[in-house]
Amino acid sequence: MKNNKNTSKTIFYNIHPQSIKHLALGHPWVTKDSFTEKFPNKPGLIATASKDKKNSWIFIGDPEHKTVKARYWSEYSNARFKTHHFWNEFENRLDAAVSFREGLKILEERENFYLVFGEADQIPGLFIQRLGEVLLVQSYCNFWDASSKILFSILKKFFTEKYPTQVFKYFFQSRNKKQKIIIQEYSYKNEFIILNKPIDLQCSEFGLKYSLNLGRSYDIGVYTDMSSIRKKIGEYLRPGQSLLNLFCYTGAFSTFALKKGLKRVDSVDLSQKYLDVLNNNISANDLTHSAHSSNCKSVEEYLKSGVKDNLKYDHIICDPPTTSSDGKKTTNALKNYEQIIPMMNKVLNKEGYLYLFLNTHKVTWKKFENEITKIIKPLGLERVRRLSPSEDFKKLPGFIEGDYLKGLLLKKL
Repeated sequence: MKNNKNTSKTIFYNIHPQSIKHLALGHPWVTKDSFTEKFPNKPGLIATASKDKKNSWIFIGDPEHKTVKARYWSEYSNARFKTHHFWNEFENRLDAAVSFREGLKILEERENFYLVFGEADQIPGLFIQRLGEVLLVQSYCNFWDASSKILFSILKKFFTEKYPTQVFKYFFQSRNKKQKIIIQEYSYKNEFIILNKPIDLQCSEFGLKYSLNLGRSYDIGVYTDMSSIRKKIGEYLRPGQSLLNLFCYTGAFSTFALKKGLKRVDSVDLSQKYLDVLNNNISANDLTHSAHSSNCKSVEEYLKSGVKDNLKYDHIICDPPTTSSDGKKTTNALKNYEQIIPMMNKVLNKEGYLYLFLNTHKVTWKKFENEITKIIKPLGLERVRRLSPSEDFKKLPGFIEGDYLKGLLLKKL
């Protein structure tokens, strides 16, 4: 959007008719096409319009993103023309998002949850997580990178006024694919300090302490979007039972199961680094290591030996990365389920539960469920329910990219 000081005329950029159709269905993105080539090459607000000028919209420009070139902000009106009107509206939306989570009283159970979840909270490309006394602000859009100083001045003022007795540390992480991981701390002097080394911290979830790390990678040590799912799974866990956690990462589900009193929990991952974090978390929570085993090997290798040794589990959690590699081959998660579900079924007790997850927006719920149904049909497994994030998550109708995390609970008959 450009304001000519002499004429006060707004320059509108046309958008593709197909983008207009997607807007009408609730999709908030304008993706790369011949029309977006004419958009400004610097991040900022963009005024767009249909060819006949009957409809017009304000977008947040994202020129450096590979595919998403603009993110919907609002329908156009003169009241939103000036930049300060945008930031006033931003603060209103921030207040609505934070107040929504306050009403859910999530903090009574866990210190890791989303205060802002991007497009679903009408603040596109921006995510804010509470991690104990830390607020981690993650930018998926170059506009927020370019506006980081004004963004953080508003955030600091907002949270200071809303929680006058609370002192937060603020960290900013750009997830722009072109940039390496840089964690910046917003200091009490209202300036950014680029941190030259990772930051270790800790937060609690359902009575457990988890070690987190900012700056080592995009993964911080626990998947916040899985927190509400852990609570749901907890409804099925009983003292004395057994659980196998495949592709376990840092083992939040494993630690949670030990806290629930399970007599045996086995964790499997190809990364010893992640398993070391898991073992440290078990010690930090004074849980018994004798009930747990860490296995640094591929899931296929573990299951093959498990079948051979006649291992049996009451619960199996399988949360593979979208694509995974054991150093010899790379496999697609959904395709890989064809091979490993029959193997998991062989080590699952009768009336045991199998929890399957898929982490990608490129596969719809319908396709995920249909493919899993085909696999389990001859195996004596039945579908019990869906498992998807809730509580601190909102969903935006028509925006399948925001509905990326899918889970299914199955039961062995």
